[in-house]
Amino acid sequence: MRGALLAAALPIALAVAAPVRASILVELSFPAKMEASDVVIVGTVTAATPRHPDRYDATVTVTTLATLKGAPEARHIVFAQSRIPEDGLQCCEVGATYIMFLRHVPAGSALASVNGRHGIVRIGPAHNEPEIRVVR
Repeated sequence: MRGALLAAALPIALAVAAPVRASILVELSFPAKMEASDVVIVGTVTAATPRHPDRYDATVTVTTLATLKGAPEARHIVFAQSRIPEDGLQCCEVGATYIMFLRHVPAGSALASVNGRHGIVRIGPAHNEPEIRVVR
């Protein structure tokens, strides 16, 4: 009797259940990003490998302008894609300058964002973009 009641109630419960929602990537605070990072740099993207829709190995080469955390290095290799759609990481434009909150990836020497799209923030235009002018 109890099993039959449960079997009858389950389809009704599933029918009225809330829709499935994707995960939401919450932006960490600045101190939390600093704490979670192995390396924090300000750098300009100098080269990029092509993206592949079925692979997540696109990288960018970043020339370091300033090191805020970690050992200073002239260049870094950074993953520019994420396997997690909610990360929304679609980084980076060659010639543009970013502040990057990065962590070491277990396999290899490349680095990855500590906070998805919130861990790599564009702070300067690419060299091929027009200058920003204030219109009064």
